[in-house]
Amino acid sequence: FGIWASVAINIAAGINEIAIIGTEMIPSLKEVLLEYIPNKILQSTNQGSNLPLFDKKACLPNTFIYLCRNNSCNSPVESTSELFTAVDNQLI
Repeated sequence: FGIWASVAINIAAGINEIAIIGTEMIPSLKEVLLEYIPNKILQSTNQGSNLPLFDKKACLPNTFIYLCRNNSCNSPVESTSELFTAVDNQLI
C-alpha cells in the first residue's frame, strides 16, 4: 500500500525537479537537504554538466537554484527561501 500511495502522490502532485548550480553551491545544497520537500529529484553541480536537468544552464560564481516540473524550469532564484516559497506555491 505504501508504494501505491507514493505513486498516487506522484501522479496527483507531480515531482519537483531541483537543480542547484554554481561554484559555491554547497551551503544551498545543505539547506535544501535539511528541508522536507516531498516528491523531489535533486541534482547539484559546481562545474559544467551535460545532465538533462543542467542543459543550457551556465555554472557561474553565483549560485542559482532552478525549480522544474515536466522538463520545464521556472526562472532561477538565488536563495533557498525563495525556492521554498516557490515549492509551497506550486502545492496550492
